[in-house]
Amino acid sequence: MAKADPVVSDVVVSDVVAPKKYKVTIHSGETDSDKGDVVLCHNFRQILVQRDVEVTLDAAFVEECLAHSKIETIIKDLETGKERTVHIARYSYSASPV
Repeated sequence: MAKADPVVSDVVVSDVVAPKKYKVTIHSGETDSDKGDVVLCHNFRQILVQRDVEVTLDAAFVEECLAHSKIETIIKDLETGKERTVHIARYSYSASPV
C-alpha cells in the first residue's frame, strides 16, 4: 500500500482576514422607549448596547441588524386620499469602519 503525501496548508497567518468592525453610537430618541439599551441578536449571538455610548461592533450587527431594523407604516395623502407604504429606520445611529 502506498503512503499518502502529508497535506500542507497554504494558509499563512497574514492571509487570514480579521472580521470587519464598526464604531457605532446608537442615539437616544424623544420618548422613554427610545432611551433604553438596545438588544441586538445575530445568528444566536445576543448583545446589549447602551445608547449614546460609542462601542465597537462586528459588521454583522451593523450591516444585518441595525441597517435592516425598520418600521413599516402607511401614510395617507390628505388631498388625494392615496395611501403609500413607507419604511422608517427603527434606530438612529452613526457608524464608521474601524
